[in-house]
Amino acid sequence: MEKTVLYITCSKSTKYGGGEHFFLETARQCRQLGYRTVVQYQDLPRSSAYLYDLKDLDVDIVTVTLKWNPLKILKLIFTAKPDIIHVNFANSALLLEIAIIARLLRVNKLIDTEHCVSSPIMRRYVLSLYDKVICVSNEIRNIMSYSGVSSNLSTLSHGAFLNSANSAQLRVKFRGEFRISGQEKVLACIAFDSPVKGLDILLKSFQKVHGDCPDVRLIIIGVDSETSKLPALARDLGIAYHVHWAGIRDEGWKVLTAADVYVQSSRSEGGPIAVMEAMALKLPIVTTRVGLMSDGEAGEAGVLCTPDDVDSLTKAIRDMLRQPEAWKRMGEAGYRRYKEMFQGEKLVETLVHDYYLA
Repeated sequence: MEKTVLYITCSKSTKYGGGEHFFLETARQCRQLGYRTVVQYQDLPRSSAYLYDLKDLDVDIVTVTLKWNPLKILKLIFTAKPDIIHVNFANSALLLEIAIIARLLRVNKLIDTEHCVSSPIMRRYVLSLYDKVICVSNEIRNIMSYSGVSSNLSTLSHGAFLNSANSAQLRVKFRGEFRISGQEKVLACIAFDSPVKGLDILLKSFQKVHGDCPDVRLIIIGVDSETSKLPALARDLGIAYHVHWAGIRDEGWKVLTAADVYVQSSRSEGGPIAVMEAMALKLPIVTTRVGLMSDGEAGEAGVLCTPDDVDSLTKAIRDMLRQPEAWKRMGEAGYRRYKEMFQGEKLVETLVHDYYLA
């Protein structure tokens, strides 16, 4: 009899990004092993390309909001009849409801992935109901362990999925799109529009950096400039002309090819896929010391700074811009780190074989 994996995302999919690629590769490898895959989203994913690829793998998509709705959870699990449930981005109450209902319906295996630090003490009991708890960074795993979460903890990041073969051509294309000359230096960041990503800190730092280096531009990918308040902040800071909003788009990593340096300004983070994508593109990195980067995974790939600190980020960016001769060395170091630890296909293989099948 065909077995089923139910992947509960507790989220929306607004583009074809790193998280979507991770799930798609998971569905692909599960299919090769004879598993059927069902995925839950709050709404239908917006990317037509992503929907096409899901359909091509015969993935069943269920759109339902589960928060504070045990009857919908019951219906979802009863209808899917899964052998394995893998939960992502759920709060403690939802994790508890899913676990209780899944056990009542005799689901064989429950897996949760922890992407950030959220109420670790409350999770101590809830996560004991799960067979496996995957943390996307050692920082999260250590906090959970310190808070008394049981020994079913492990670390596995999501990794990056990209083909950098045409990066030179893409660089020309996107620099042309944003009217950036070959002589100008470009910083870039991929982030959704949330305070946790620290884009306000990045804009304030960029204002100071641009005062010293007027030939520097900033590209931000993942923010809707029509609805976000961030472009107004850029105008207030007097840097609007030098900041380019690439919007929410599929394959956002491709825009990174226009950059010389990748900057991650997050106040808090789990396992930032965008940093891994930057490493795969051999970009030197400036990043706050949070999540996976606090584990030391940046290595020799770039410069670390203090989160939620404009002066610290400004200094890190200035230090990076002052040593362009080191960019190639840092980029190669990051690429080696990516090959060793962050290749998405290998990480999904570990997930499927060590967690689903074990």
